[in-house]
Amino acid sequence: MRYNSQSELMFKIRNVFEAGILAVLVGVPVFKLDITLTARIVVLCLTALPLGIFGLMGIDGEPLSSFVFAFFKWLGNRRVIGKINANPKKQKTKTEKIKKEKQKPENESMLNENCF
Repeated sequence: MRYNSQSELMFKIRNVFEAGILAVLVGVPVFKLDITLTARIVVLCLTALPLGIFGLMGIDGEPLSSFVFAFFKWLGNRRVIGKINANPKKQKTKTEKIKKEKQKPENESMLNENCF
């Protein structure tokens, strides 16, 4: 979506076609409903109109079809980063590591007492 110097709103042609297709795909079945004309207009304003505006804007300035193709390409090519370990070893928590560091081996304490 862009603005030209005369303050007129200009849309990409691809976005206009996609918006028209979305609006027609939703609008035609609504016109075939067996309800009053006022109800049809309300339903169209709640369904086809927002879809048409969404199609005109696109996602991040790109057409909806480009986003959909990129999304499915990403789904097919996504990978897991990192190594998955089938048999993980038990990892010590921080408190266990601190307790182990604070404990003195018994042999060293005996040597220190007997030497003096």
